[in-house]
Amino acid sequence: MRKGSDIDMEKIEILHIPSGIDDPYITLPGAERDPRDPLSGDMVKINFLATPLLGQRAWIEYTIDGRNVQETRAQFQNNVNGKTFWYGFIPPVDCGKVVQYRIRVGTGKGHSVFTDWYSYTVKQWQEDKEKITFKGNGNKERIEKVEYLTDGKDTYNIRIRIRKGEGERFFGLGEHYEGMEIGNGTRYVHVFDQYKVQRERAYAPIPFIFSNKCFGMFVNTGFRTKWEFSAEYIEVEIETLGIPVKNEIEVYLWQEENMKKMISNIYTFSQPKVPPMWAFGPWMSANQWNSQKKVERALENATHYDLPASVLVIEAWSDEQTFYIFNGAQYTVKEDGEPFHLSGFRFNEPWPDPKGMIQRLNEKNIRLVLWQIPVLKYYEKFENQHEKDVEYALKNDYVVKKTDGTPYKIPEGRWFEKSYVVDFFNPKAAKWWSAKRKYLVEELGVAGFKTDGGEHLWGRDIASQVPEIEGSQLRNIYPEKYFEIAKSIGDGKNILFSRSGYTHSPSNTLLWVGDEDSEYEAFKSNIVAGLNISLSGNPFWGWDIAGFSGDLPSVDLYERSCELAIFTPIFQFHSEHPGDPVPNAERSPWNIAEQYNAPEVLDHYRFYASLRMNISPYILQQAKIAVENGTPLTYPVWLEYSQLYDENAQACSYFFGENILVYPRFTKEDDEKLVKLPEGEWLDLWTGEWIQNNGQSTKGTCSRYHAVYLRKGALIPLSIEKSKQLGESHWSQDFNATLIVDDLNDYENIDMAIEKYQDKVQMLRNELGGARNVENILIGFPKGSKKGIIDIDWINLG
Repeated sequence: MRKGSDIDMEKIEILHIPSGIDDPYITLPGAERDPRDPLSGDMVKINFLATPLLGQRAWIEYTIDGRNVQETRAQFQNNVNGKTFWYGFIPPVDCGKVVQYRIRVGTGKGHSVFTDWYSYTVKQWQEDKEKITFKGNGNKERIEKVEYLTDGKDTYNIRIRIRKGEGERFFGLGEHYEGMEIGNGTRYVHVFDQYKVQRERAYAPIPFIFSNKCFGMFVNTGFRTKWEFSAEYIEVEIETLGIPVKNEIEVYLWQEENMKKMISNIYTFSQPKVPPMWAFGPWMSANQWNSQKKVERALENATHYDLPASVLVIEAWSDEQTFYIFNGAQYTVKEDGEPFHLSGFRFNEPWPDPKGMIQRLNEKNIRLVLWQIPVLKYYEKFENQHEKDVEYALKNDYVVKKTDGTPYKIPEGRWFEKSYVVDFFNPKAAKWWSAKRKYLVEELGVAGFKTDGGEHLWGRDIASQVPEIEGSQLRNIYPEKYFEIAKSIGDGKNILFSRSGYTHSPSNTLLWVGDEDSEYEAFKSNIVAGLNISLSGNPFWGWDIAGFSGDLPSVDLYERSCELAIFTPIFQFHSEHPGDPVPNAERSPWNIAEQYNAPEVLDHYRFYASLRMNISPYILQQAKIAVENGTPLTYPVWLEYSQLYDENAQACSYFFGENILVYPRFTKEDDEKLVKLPEGEWLDLWTGEWIQNNGQSTKGTCSRYHAVYLRKGALIPLSIEKSKQLGESHWSQDFNATLIVDDLNDYENIDMAIEKYQDKVQMLRNELGGARNVENILIGFPKGSKKGIIDIDWINLG
């Protein structure tokens, strides 16, 4: 800011940020230009804040194409947080004109201060269908119009209008929480950190839509996209945030024979990978497990109460600075950027023996996952290893830069404000960051990382180190690069569990659908978000059972959530640290049981966690099918049976794999809702009842919260105990049995039934590994109900 001649003006500050942080959901009140990117014919409003001054006045000085300076008076509005709020207007000008302006505040020309010059180039829309490369087999006659934004020289935003068919309903856009069908209105595909009550805002959006008419559209770009849905058309705008388009943008249009085939198109881009079997067991986590004693107490509780688990996540494990050194560890500071080895640490409380802790977890076949964040956290005073890491990163340009060459910092008011962000597009920075964490995987035996964050790049002044990627694309694709680098740590076999994401994220990570309170509404919205993300290329998602924070969930909500969670790809309880003073906020079954004096919660959880272990081989089998065929692991029933679409009653009923059909009941009021099964024969998992359905509604079981059915003729690979009873305590995931979902009453004898399925059983055994001999397989047929779940007539052919 340049100052006037009078010393009294030295204390005057003017705040004006023309494009704010360039977010569609957030504006900087009183400080932005409106519109951020003016078009021909726009009256441009200049908002700004200033330090109060007695007798204060303000002006906007501007030039058009560098000609004579003109000025207009700004108008005072009110005081805002100790600042005066003003605005003034610059009149409309034609396309291609360059407007420069500055703000002057004071009591007169000789007694004022003014800002540096800001500028914008006026643009306008023009039609040209050649501005977009259309691919795919879809009907291009649907395209009504293609327009591009230009200043007379370069191309900026591009928008495409597509006609909707009569009665055509649209779905997709990745993660969103408010429903599955996309109603009329505006949506953004913009990776965004919305803490709770997300509705249409998403950590992991995808620029892909499809319809019940089997039409699909995918915009293959990292640029933010704005989608306008109306009764007659869909208009998508590719928003470059003032950056000229240099490279070709591809838009895919597809027309397929059914909706499942349509979705396989986006899976060819997302390319998910099948996680190991242990990822499909129960996960345990709580943010307040911030010491080895608490983690080992959790292990003791799980063992004491006989509650099976396969993964334990620790969030609050590190020094809260480097995020790769255990809190309390002593070491010699490294100033040269070199990584540590395990031998370089002397461990103390609160983590005196991480290696021993991990070994004890592994003895119970529980893998450890540690929390991560891709930032160099801001402190007023940096110290210890973190100070040297920040110095080294800045010196070597390992952090994201702004277009003016200075290091980018996360804006104030956002998560990890004022922190630097590691630039994973710089290969040297990526190698430096991952090498720091290598000892955790290779020497300690950590099995994976909870790669939180990734939504940290705000504003248009982000610079890209990759020539073919513009800075304003980094917001959406940064998480993809973050996961790619985190996945490569060690031997690359670690798993990731992430909150943010974009089109290609599933190739490296599993997803959880954000943080929510322990409320029934949030329960449903999490399932909706998971189903939505699965329809857009990510088959492996999870959620925090019964909510992450707020009041403890009721026993009803907790039990209802646990039961449904075993039929979602990732089964995890987790909770936010409650603060100080610290009540026990764990969503662990032992804490819920203690807080409500409800020991039955432990029995309930044990049953479902054990059932989850029982069906782990089935989940792995279906995960492989999902990846090979490009289909979701969880998908709405109407995706396969479109005639069953019902926006209200049936919208959340879904298949878990190809052979398990789930009808969620999110509240007590839902318990009385009728179930409309697809045509065919279905086996009630809880009662053992065979239902031959012709598309009519049925009451559904009341013995459990959620109605669950098995498809007749399916083979369900299982892991069972010697008791051969589903739902009894079980800590193994080894495939050792197969349930044949068929009615023995349909056959003259058991040999006829076995003969019908013998080849399929052999193929299943070969697919999932183990003995190649069909005689070594334990197979069974359902025969009614026992202990609230199907009883099985086991036949040992060995």
